[in-house]
Amino acid sequence: MRKEFGEIIYDDKAALHLGASFPELPDENVFTDQTELLLYDQTGGLRSSEAREEEARMIAQRMKELLNTGVVLDKKTGEYRPVHYRDMVILTRSLQGWQKFLRPYWPRREFRHTL
Repeated sequence: MRKEFGEIIYDDKAALHLGASFPELPDENVFTDQTELLLYDQTGGLRSSEAREEEARMIAQRMKELLNTGVVLDKKTGEYRPVHYRDMVILTRSLQGWQKFLRPYWPRREFRHTL
């Protein structure tokens, strides 16, 4: 990578280095700490606000599944533990227009820094 891309000097400090290792999962059927990408198909003819509401519902449903059955590796203990809200992130281009659709699905206190 170059400085022109992202205005970051990519030296040894910024380089990605292979090295993380993880203990075996306690159960092969649990959700893991792998990154996921959810895509919502907007071809159903819904208005923009209806589509956003449906997409927010889809995100909330997936988060609920992870909260109920997922595990992540705790950096402090080196052991797997249940997933918490703070282990997840929702990336959007902008929060504009999303807050009113996302907020109803989970407790406000769980999103201290996001909403």
